[in-house]
Amino acid sequence: MMEIMREGEIVQLLTAFMQKARDDPRIGLAHISLYSALLCHLHAKNGEDPLYIFSHELMPLCKLAGLATYHRSIRQLHEYGYIKYVPSNNHFLGSLVYLKNE
Repeated sequence: MMEIMREGEIVQLLTAFMQKARDDPRIGLAHISLYSALLCHLHAKNGEDPLYIFSHELMPLCKLAGLATYHRSIRQLHEYGYIKYVPSNNHFLGSLVYLKNE
């Protein structure tokens, strides 16, 4: 089900993420950069959660040059409970990312 988030909710997501990430030794620069890029993408898509994402759109925004680093980071954000990531093998559809992961 598609949910529309307001700007204030997006800021709350960032604040909550940063507070949790500060105390989580597993989270590094790539994770922080990728999560921030996801929030920017969410804002650009008018707050539509979940997001359909493509690595070629997010990688330049989060300054990740390696595809393996991108895939590892997004998978780890999912495994650590920061997002819900549903990968897609369809290059036209994109993968799904739920940011409001409750």
